[in-house]
This record gives sequence, C-alpha cells and structure tokens, in this order.
Amino acid sequence: MLNLDVLRRREWVNYVVNSTRSANRTFKMDLFTNTLGILLQGLSGVFILTTGAIYFDSGLSTGALFGVMLYGDMIVSRVIKLSDALSEFFLISMYCHRLTDVAVSPTESEGGEKFGSNISGSIIIKNLAYRYSQNQPYIFDGINLEILPGESVAIVGASGCGKSTLLNVLAGLYEPTNGEILINGKNISSMDKKSLRQKISFVMQDDKLLSGTIEKNITSFSEAPNHERMEECASYAAIDDEIMKLPLGYETKIGDIGSTLSGGQRQRVAIARALYRRPSILLLDEATSNLDINNEKKITKAINTLSITRVFIAHRPEMIKSADRIYNLDLKSWVNKNSYSELK
Repeated sequence: MLNLDVLRRREWVNYVVNSTRSANRTFKMDLFTNTLGILLQGLSGVFILTTGAIYFDSGLSTGALFGVMLYGDMIVSRVIKLSDALSEFFLISMYCHRLTDVAVSPTESEGGEKFGSNISGSIIIKNLAYRYSQNQPYIFDGINLEILPGESVAIVGASGCGKSTLLNVLAGLYEPTNGEILINGKNISSMDKKSLRQKISFVMQDDKLLSGTIEKNITSFSEAPNHERMEECASYAAIDDEIMKLPLGYETKIGDIGSTLSGGQRQRVAIARALYRRPSILLLDEATSNLDINNEKKITKAINTLSITRVFIAHRPEMIKSADRIYNLDLKSWVNKNSYSELK
C-alpha cells in the first residue's frame, strides 16, 4: 500500500538468498559430518561382530556375548540417527518447495489506466461480491453503496461478516469475485495498481513498522523527506509530542516490528505514515484498537478536518458515531448512527 515494494522486495530477496545459501551450507555440512560419524561407528560395530563370529566356534564366553549384544544395540541406535537425518533432509526439501510456491507466485499486473493528480475520492460499489475460491461460500455479496467525496463512513456488522475483507477489496489488495468498484468514476480493476495506491492509504490493525528511524517510517523512506509535513502528520496522529520527548526524537531507531514503541504508538506512527502520502481516500481497519479513548478522540477529530474520504472499521460506539454515515454490512443498508441498538 505504500509503493515501497521495489525497495523492500530487493532488500528482502537479498536477505533471503544469503540466508538460504548459508542455511544450505550449514545443513549440508551437518548432514555430511553426522552421516560420516554414524557410518564410521556403524562400521566399527560390524567389524567387531564379524571378528566375534570368527572366534565363536572356538568358544565364546558370556561376557563376550554380552559385548556382541551391546554393539548390536549401538548399531541400531546409529541406524535410527541416520533415519532422523534423512527425515530432516526431506523436511528441508518440503520447506524449499513451499518457498518455491511463494517465489513463483504471480505478481500483480502492471499497467492500466492512471488517476490524474487530483481526484475527489468518490466511491461507488455496484453489486459487489467476494469469496476466496469457487469452492467456498461468499464472504459477502450484493453490496451496493455510494460514498461521497470527503465523507466519513463507518462499516459495522457482526464478527466474520467480511468488514476487513471489504476494505481489502476497496484497497485493491483482493480482486472482487463479482461486481465493480468505481473510484472517481473509474473501475479499480482496470486501474494501474501503483496509481491506485498513490490515492489510497490503508492502515490495518496489525500494520508493521520497518527497520529504520521514526522519520523514515513516517516518510516511507523518502530520499527527500518533507519534515514540516512529517511533523504535521504526526500531530494529526497524536504522536508528535511523544516523539519529541524521546532522546533522538524522529531519529529514534525502531526494529522491524517497532520494538521500541508500544502498540498504541506503533498504530499512531502507522496513521501518520498513511497521512503523509496525502491520500484522497483513507481506509482504517481497527487502526486505533490499541489506543485509549482520549487519543482516539484526538485523532478522529483531527482527521475529520481533512478533505479526504474516510472509510473505517471500529468497535467503540464513540468512534462509530463520529462518522457521517454508518453502513451495516450484515443488513446491506445504511443505519441511523444515533441509534445504538442498530450498531450491534
């Protein structure tokens, strides 16, 4: 969603290739040494048994027989270890096949119609349906709704009714099974994905931060970041003051999952990152679930001042009622936001 796929994919591929090569070398060396050790120990046992058999006719003592049996047990244990090594080998082969499935999976198609520099952010959904495969039931179907430019819409409904899936389809991450979605009058299925994601920001509940500074995360690793814009977006996300209190401020380094920040801080940095891109449409999927009610209200109030279309999923009644309109996905209809009973 941040159009960082080329940069991060390159880094990821290099990491995976180097890691895989090192792991393969280590595994081959371990397998070779373990197998060689097992083979040598097994051959020594066979040698002793053979030697004992030669002298068996000459009268083998009880102690010697016990020794032969002991070596027999040792041979069995070595065979078991060898089988364990072979099992590990086949397990690694299975993992490699799984990795191959991911590596050769088709990438998103490039090309298609592009948006202009400015779009109104209108969304029209016509007879939309989605299911994960032809053998599975529809997550939702027959969805028809129109969202006006600059409008704030809350999506509600029972757990599992497809609210998150709907946002993923709106973002262009999932292709609709039936129906169409028009943004600014253009069907997103025929749109250039990069152009689409320049106009839509999507913040999920478990969005991850990338390894780097807070500045790099908010500005999406821009080579020429706009610091004024960055701090403005952080202020909208109610995180600017807390960042400035850190010893290094926006230069504070965080891990791949934002390990130096709390869950609520990570969510607010993710929201600031989404706003930094100046989207025409903002999608929020439980994006404030880890925040206290005061910070959630601050963010909601600040974002509502922006001239962008907002579609979000939330559970807190205060957050839901802050929307201009509320759509119940179960009922496939708009509901009265002042009636709490209709939100359940």
